[in-house]
Amino acid sequence: MDLDTLGLTLALGGLGALLGSSVSGVLLGRFGARRSAVVGSVVLFGLLPLIAVVPTPFLFGTLLAILGFVDAQTDVGMNAVGVRVEESVGRSIMTRLHGLWSLGTLVGSAFAAFAVLVGVGLGPQLLALSAAGLVVIAFAARLVPDSTPRRGTGERSGRIAIGLILAGATAVMIEGAPMDWGAIFLIDITGASGAVVGTAAIVFTAGMLVGRMAGDHVVDRFHGVPTVVAGILVSASAMTLVVFTESTPMALVGFGIWGLGISVVLPVLYK
Repeated sequence: MDLDTLGLTLALGGLGALLGSSVSGVLLGRFGARRSAVVGSVVLFGLLPLIAVVPTPFLFGTLLAILGFVDAQTDVGMNAVGVRVEESVGRSIMTRLHGLWSLGTLVGSAFAAFAVLVGVGLGPQLLALSAAGLVVIAFAARLVPDSTPRRGTGERSGRIAIGLILAGATAVMIEGAPMDWGAIFLIDITGASGAVVGTAAIVFTAGMLVGRMAGDHVVDRFHGVPTVVAGILVSASAMTLVVFTESTPMALVGFGIWGLGISVVLPVLYK
């Protein structure tokens, strides 16, 4: 698959996520946060093994679009539940909840790297992951509290929604780029070896994990808006460092700071 085809395929995944996010409010209001989170997770893990067997780039892109759509519903449902839990405990916990996503990404990357090292193919990897995920969902579904949707009121809610959409879209693009293109950047720009290229996503995710585990304390002390602004400025500076360097070590430093800066933005916006 050439880079043009790869870019279009990844874009279809993003398009699916965009469409899913656009209608998530309607579906969440109809089915509730708990059902969106649990059912969406089951569908995601059920479809995951198909990635290993799709025969053409077009079908692969279509599958990514479907996964992106379902993932958006699941993500919104999970965050809606997280907001209600945060309200019930009376202190900031959202960045730590998102930190668990970053931790899961790191653990999954480590297992995938180990599987490749010992010669386990992609199909068996995804089947094992799907089975493990479905078991975890069956256990967690009994613990997930439900939540009723909130109603927006008047023009003020509309203006706030537009601002959140723009801020969220910016944060998603900033957060997603290293995961999709970090390895390709290290190969094409810094000349990194195949053994190193996967570290771009790992270092970026590690930066996010550190930021999210400490982020709730920052939000409680400095409040949401200053935290978001500072996070975007830090990540923008790190992006500049990455773009203008041809050194693999410096690029990895940039990816780590990039993850640290952007780590708090989406959790705070969900609040």
